[in-house]
Amino acid sequence: MIHPLISVGLAACIAPAFAADAWLTNIGEACKQAAAQNKAVLIEFTGSDWCNPCMALRKNVTGTKEFENYASKNYILVEIDLAKFKKDPTGLYKQNWGLYEAYKVRGVPCILIMDPSGNITSRFGYHPNNESMKKTLENTFRKNREFHETLAAAERKTGDAKILELTKIYKSVPEDNRHNYQALFNRLVALDKNDLSGLVAETQKKLAIKAMRAPIEADLIGIKDPVLLESKIDQHLLRTDLPNDLRATLLTTKAQIRLFRAKTEQDIDNIQPLLDQALKIDPKLDKEINRTKDYIRGNKQQILEQNRRRNH
Repeated sequence: MIHPLISVGLAACIAPAFAADAWLTNIGEACKQAAAQNKAVLIEFTGSDWCNPCMALRKNVTGTKEFENYASKNYILVEIDLAKFKKDPTGLYKQNWGLYEAYKVRGVPCILIMDPSGNITSRFGYHPNNESMKKTLENTFRKNREFHETLAAAERKTGDAKILELTKIYKSVPEDNRHNYQALFNRLVALDKNDLSGLVAETQKKLAIKAMRAPIEADLIGIKDPVLLESKIDQHLLRTDLPNDLRATLLTTKAQIRLFRAKTEQDIDNIQPLLDQALKIDPKLDKEINRTKDYIRGNKQQILEQNRRRNH
């Protein structure tokens, strides 16, 4: 598997450059052409010999001359075929599965829209016809162009001003979407030797949290007795070095265990302070916790009945 931190050019340069007609198979080459021609890059991840929706997309949309005519005006086209049964003398299809992992694709067909620097500005899937696809590509190209122009303006600055402007762009991206802007992150880390952006320290903190989370998860996984599991969670909650998001996760897990064990409506009501505490510690959990609260409020009798049946 190619590591997600590897740059787009390095991740893709090992593959042959051309597929058929207007489609390339090398993402790095596509980015070079996009930069030279002032275009974006369109990458289609497909399973040409096993995925029925992929075959339909190729037949009805992306494999048509109509698609090629309108898409190639603004995009350099790349096909990443995840074929399973075709002969693979060059190892291309095997390498493509590495790209599938590197770009965090979770299913096919999947189309990525990328700027020439390697930042993914849009992701989408199956479209039934050229009419809907054309409309999507017009919208995604505008979004891509706006991002690319903003990035180019930041790159024209020098010194700390450039770093601060690039940091502003990166941090404007929602955190759960930043994996699509790995190229910008890599650029910032390369420029920011003194960590003016704070991204190096932030990354080290995330790695430390991940390292702390692993043994706790290993300690809890596989425990089927809810009483023992809650006791183990309480032991970990006594630690003073737990980061907020991990402490909040343990609290919500404890709430779920108590909900699983509840015998009365009062037992269910007693779960509320745990959820409130978790939300206070980690406000990013607001949607998840509020959904849980709404479910509990509207289904108390159903929850108690399920618990009674499980225990008899």
